[in-house]
Amino acid sequence: MGWFRVGVARNVTGNTTGAASADQSKSVGPNRGTESAVTLVTAADTELARWTAGENAGLYMVVPDSDMLESMLRSPIVRATGEIVRVIFDGSIDLDRYLLLIATLPDRFEGEILFIREDGSGYLSTRELKTTRTVKAINRMDVEVYLRWHKLPARSRETYSTDPAGQH
Repeated sequence: MGWFRVGVARNVTGNTTGAASADQSKSVGPNRGTESAVTLVTAADTELARWTAGENAGLYMVVPDSDMLESMLRSPIVRATGEIVRVIFDGSIDLDRYLLLIATLPDRFEGEILFIREDGSGYLSTRELKTTRTVKAINRMDVEVYLRWHKLPARSRETYSTDPAGQH
């Protein structure tokens, strides 16, 4: 297994003072009040360049591999803060490992988990009614919309593999 880079994109919403502090950025996605919204990303070496701009802009904290990301998700400190709202695996693990992670996540983790396949399609795991975790197959256009909605870098369309099995 090669090295993977993990980033933390921090978005703070609900600035009520009117002046943005140095560690705040624009709100993305649905309004989360005054909570911090953290996105963790782990990408395969082939996808790393796409995520580098966010890292260079100060949006990412580099973590060496996907094993460390999984440990972070299970950490009592991380779970207690509730700041992780989104986790993205972009080619860094296989589908079996993703599904095992989903099945063994602590109940308190309420964030979304996106798995992006080589062909650009993927699987999105979400919490419904804070009790049931679901996993939905999504096509490459849905992955692109999801990433763009959350102001995350989407793949350029010409980089998708031509495997038609990836479209659902």
